[in-house]
Amino acid sequence: MSGLSLSLLGSFRAELNGRSLHKFRTNKVQALLIYLAIENRGPITRNTLMGLLWPDLPRQSAQLNLRQTVFQLRKLLPKVPNRSGETAVSIIMSERLTVCIHPQALVTVDMQTFAQTLEEIRKHTHPDLITCPICQEQFEQAAALYQGDFLSDFYLADSNIFEEWAMGKRETLRQQALDALETVTAMHLHQGNYQKAQGFAQRQIEIDNLREKGYRQLMESLARNGQRNSALAQYEACHRQLEAELGMAPTARTTQLYASIKAGEIGLTPTQTNKIRGYKLLEEIGAGAFGAVHRAYQPVVEREVAIKIILPRYSNQPDFIRRFKAEAHMVARLEHPHIVPLYDYWRDPDGAYLVMRLLRGGNLETMLQQAPLTLDTAITLVDQIAAALTTAHRQGIIHRDLKPANILLDEDGNAYLSDFGIAKDLESEQNLTADGDMLGSPAYTSPEQVLSEQITPLTDIYSFGIILYTLLTGQPPFPDASLVTLIHNHLNEPIPFACKQNANIPPQVDRVIQRATAKKPNGRYPDATTLANAFREAIYPVSVGVLPARPPLEAAHDLVNPYKGLHAFQEGDCEHFFGRTTLTNQLLARLNKNGTLTSSSNNRFLAVVGPSGSGKSSVVKAGLIPALRQGAVPGSENWFIVTMTPGDHPLEELEAALLHVAVNPPPSLIEPLQKDERGLIRTIKRILPRDQDEAQPSECLLLVDQFEELFTLVEDETVRNHFIDSLVTAVTDPRSRLRIIITLRADFYDRPLQHPALGELLRQYTELILPLNAAELEQAISGPARSVGVMPESGLIAAITADVNEQPGALPLLQYALTELFAQRDGSTLTQAAYEKI
Repeated sequence: MSGLSLSLLGSFRAELNGRSLHKFRTNKVQALLIYLAIENRGPITRNTLMGLLWPDLPRQSAQLNLRQTVFQLRKLLPKVPNRSGETAVSIIMSERLTVCIHPQALVTVDMQTFAQTLEEIRKHTHPDLITCPICQEQFEQAAALYQGDFLSDFYLADSNIFEEWAMGKRETLRQQALDALETVTAMHLHQGNYQKAQGFAQRQIEIDNLREKGYRQLMESLARNGQRNSALAQYEACHRQLEAELGMAPTARTTQLYASIKAGEIGLTPTQTNKIRGYKLLEEIGAGAFGAVHRAYQPVVEREVAIKIILPRYSNQPDFIRRFKAEAHMVARLEHPHIVPLYDYWRDPDGAYLVMRLLRGGNLETMLQQAPLTLDTAITLVDQIAAALTTAHRQGIIHRDLKPANILLDEDGNAYLSDFGIAKDLESEQNLTADGDMLGSPAYTSPEQVLSEQITPLTDIYSFGIILYTLLTGQPPFPDASLVTLIHNHLNEPIPFACKQNANIPPQVDRVIQRATAKKPNGRYPDATTLANAFREAIYPVSVGVLPARPPLEAAHDLVNPYKGLHAFQEGDCEHFFGRTTLTNQLLARLNKNGTLTSSSNNRFLAVVGPSGSGKSSVVKAGLIPALRQGAVPGSENWFIVTMTPGDHPLEELEAALLHVAVNPPPSLIEPLQKDERGLIRTIKRILPRDQDEAQPSECLLLVDQFEELFTLVEDETVRNHFIDSLVTAVTDPRSRLRIIITLRADFYDRPLQHPALGELLRQYTELILPLNAAELEQAISGPARSVGVMPESGLIAAITADVNEQPGALPLLQYALTELFAQRDGSTLTQAAYEKI
């Protein structure tokens, strides 16, 4: 084969024009070639290469070494044909400031071919990945390319920078290979090709001997191929390996499969129980690509509910885990007569669960399949939807997926908005069929969603405008368009006139729809209330019969109280949290010490200490954590964040917290956590999800709130000491993936100091909570009210500030007073008279 060929997956091999290259002058020449071949997106600066290969040498020495290494590499690699085969070009291009591989040189790298193959699979559209023959062939090609870990036999002893780069590539490629092998194994199991499935499952275990998914697939393929004893032996091998390496037992799913095989029953998927966390599951009432909706009964309150169950395949994705709790909490706080209430929610390794009000009237999509709505009915439903949407937008929540299927109906035909933003990012990749046809949401998607631009409440206004058209005509504007045409129309073409589809529609309505669906967001109605008003006014002159009664769209008394009373602020309250910007920035500076993510404890541990009522929990939950989710510390947007309070059984509380982010945990976390002080490190390594495209493993931030409970509630000193030792070991281990923040009442500050290792961490890494100054206090008082459009009366802020300024522990009582003041406001004004009555 002409040109240069590099094999980096497994043992290093290089061929030039079909002949092996063995004689590299030094390992730096080899390392330079490897780096240039992989990072080939453009010229690489000499400074980058010097820092990569000679990080510890003086600059002048590194420059000389690089010059000699480039010379040796160019001498080794003469000209090769270009990609068109017409002329010969030098492989290595060397300029005064940069070095690179010639973009037209014929160079092939197995790692790049591997990545390109997986990318082709990702872009391919199909009804079902498991049954797609094209993707199966490509998965098998990718599996054949992966001959071993990236640069498995190459090591640059005097450059940690190069080795860290190689390690990041190695981990990413290994995970991609394992996922590809898992999928192609599942494909062969589905087809009944058990011998082939066995081979691909064995390869998974060869790459990662702790991968339980591989063991399970190998057990099933062996059992289904008549090799029952071999299947049971694989379970024993899995058990021994996990016990030896991690001190853990196999997961419940693996154990259940073992029991099924032993009993002569084969089945990888556990039987769905009819009971789940206090609910009795009844019949399935809806299903989709991501799971199913069940009617269920809740005995405690004697009511029927709907439970949406999201499959583990999606609920175990790292991004879903990061977002689920925060987003569900925000949606659960939405209160409006025409928003489907979210009663409960949780996630565990077996799925994610959303418990909602059960509505028995179907949805708007089903209703429209029968006929378009009458004008009177349309007015009523638009008013109801607009009122619900206005409430959501006021609280900073954008629906992102408005469509008739997400507007549920009760038995009287009233509309209820459902399915807010939770898990919508999963759906964005699943809305195509193999023919490129549209499924659901694209018919109502805004131009900015198509272009991946910023999403705002005006995005929902566009979708609402499309719904108006659909209500009156019975179908969306472009019903038969392919996906490509649909996207073009959303970006470039105006919505057709509804009056041409339905002669009963007055022309004024089309003007409303056209403005609502303007291509540029600033051309649309500013809010849902204004849109509903315009729609009603457009229909009223020609409306038949009595105009339907109008629900209040902007009633001031319906505003959500932004103050917390005697409760601490939570993460979902961040939009209403004011007065602690400086303190939040100080906490971020602590976590971001030295400006990099290092493995030292100086930014892995932080104690937030203050008197009772100083707002320790609030500033961490509503100030610090939202900032971390936005990437305020490099990489923090990818952290998994869990919270706990010690209670009287801290290890059980820790287990419950970690299960919120766990993927494939063992049946119990208590046993490994109790084993020794390194149990927490091993548990985190075992359960924490890993991003496929991240060079470094994601980390977990554990907030231990009310740390003083270890000393007030835990009676067994052995339990307390073990818990403390586990935390200290986890934050001081150089390879740990765990960060810890504790909040501690100042009057208990001396208790942890009696533990030398923890005391040293507290001595170095404590941030004290001081009372709010006058300016911060004014922000804390006025900010939440202003955020919901309520203004304080002149002089009110000064009066409240004078009453509480610099009083220790005054924040809970202040929040309580403000909560009462907001409830007794005069319309959209907080008044002095109401304050004096409190």
